[in-house]
Amino acid sequence: MTVERPVYRVTWGANPAVIEGKDGVLAFYNAVAEAVLWHSDDLLAVADWGVCDELTFHQLARGSDLRALGYDVAAPDTLYHASSRQVFLWPYDERARLAGEHLYEDKTSLQIEEIDPSETITPARVREIHREQLTKLEQDRGDKFWMLDQA
Repeated sequence: MTVERPVYRVTWGANPAVIEGKDGVLAFYNAVAEAVLWHSDDLLAVADWGVCDELTFHQLARGSDLRALGYDVAAPDTLYHASSRQVFLWPYDERARLAGEHLYEDKTSLQIEEIDPSETITPARVREIHREQLTKLEQDRGDKFWMLDQA
């Protein structure tokens, strides 16, 4: 479902980067594995060339993780909620395979606030909920629930 060498252009945090290849993409996503990520306020568009989404991106992360992205936060062990408006472009090739991702963050919308850990969900609990939901889908729809039925 992805081209052999996807290219990701990421302007998130303070250090824009170009990530090439499947190994690089996996490393990028694994780097945020201990953060809770979600989005809201989506404006989604679909076209022949791909998909675009302007959204508010949220993350619950430790200060040390946000610092690694280049965000200026006071304490490495403090939990923060960072949010900003972002645009994601997912271009597809002529065979409808994902060719990459272009991520643009609106720096003027960035907000970072300290969060009380007792009032948040953990990455481990998010993974647990995700697995529970995937199990339900598989039970209801079969082991290939994620595939488009063949006509």
